[in-house]
Amino acid sequence: MSPHRKASNERLIFLLFYFALSASIYLPGPYFVLYLNAHIALSWIGLSYSLNRLSNLLFEYPSGIFADKVGRLKSTMLGTFLVGMSMILLTIFERLPIYIVLLSAFLGGAGMAFISGSLEAWAVDEFGKKDVKRLFSDMGTLKNIAGVIASILSGILVKYAGLKYPLFISGLLGVFSPAVLFSLPDNRGYSEGRTLLRKNLKLFQNPDFSMLVFLSLLVSSMLSVFFVVWPVTLKNLGAPKSILGPVYFSLMLSMSLGSYIARKVSMPLRGVSFFLIFGTAITIAIALVLKWNIDSYIIVLALLYVLEVLIGLYYVFMGYIRNSIVPSEIRASAISMISLVNSAVGIVILPLFLSLGELHVKWIICSLLLALGLIPLKAWKTYLSSILSQEM
Repeated sequence: MSPHRKASNERLIFLLFYFALSASIYLPGPYFVLYLNAHIALSWIGLSYSLNRLSNLLFEYPSGIFADKVGRLKSTMLGTFLVGMSMILLTIFERLPIYIVLLSAFLGGAGMAFISGSLEAWAVDEFGKKDVKRLFSDMGTLKNIAGVIASILSGILVKYAGLKYPLFISGLLGVFSPAVLFSLPDNRGYSEGRTLLRKNLKLFQNPDFSMLVFLSLLVSSMLSVFFVVWPVTLKNLGAPKSILGPVYFSLMLSMSLGSYIARKVSMPLRGVSFFLIFGTAITIAIALVLKWNIDSYIIVLALLYVLEVLIGLYYVFMGYIRNSIVPSEIRASAISMISLVNSAVGIVILPLFLSLGELHVKWIICSLLLALGLIPLKAWKTYLSSILSQEM
């Protein structure tokens, strides 16, 4: 088999796995909480969510070390299996004991930590940095298409079989889909854990990396607020509950469109600036619609579609920039460290922001976070843009 044909087959297998992984994550959807609430009280569901986040935080950085030291595909396979088992555990009991719910939450958080960073680091090193923008575009497009298909399938399963079946199918995909990865070569970074930790911490001396972490933190905080408030906003503006499901699907398709368009854009740094500027304008506009009591959800819905396209663009651009800054030998652990910072801050920031003021205030917070992102981008731009132009 020619090297080109072999590389094409490896890419196809990887994307097939990524599609299955995305579908398994999206399948439970809103039915996850409904299923749990049929067995346990909301207070226990809240506790399980906290345990899930705590487990994710505990394993986030150690899993990155494991990936760079032992193997990035091995880390991904372990994480996907754990996430799958966390879903299956919830479906095998007629009456769901609370300790099983808590165990499931713990396994799910740990599993996502082992996937975070390792899969991206493997793909970038395996397929080459020159192809990163196209790779992230394909991944973003597939992820959202998988989300749409999974959401439709889960609705059918609930209607004709019951609430537990989206969770069960999700678990089966998680447990068995890693099998296709056995046919792919693994890669890793440094094998010495202390060296990895020292090099990861030393990265913060690099102003480009520090700006990357700060910008990622601002945008991830904004997106956390956005994903919670957009359905409430539409509902408060008079949108019928029956359209929220189709809107959810179509918003994911809009994000897929953004991921696809990103491959056509030659300047990722300029693309991030475009997202920050127009994202700020859109979120301010939504805040004004709410503040001025303009009773039309159609206006906000149109703005949301544009914003989702921009979010799809942003994910691809930031993936490219992130992997241009982080060295190959510590890529998995460094990306896990970024995720760890975002998760740790998010646990505190999200409840705080959601508790502040009325609904329009929450959209103003989104605007401020995006506007603040322009500050590190400006400080970052001169040096980083020259690196990116050389690598494209």
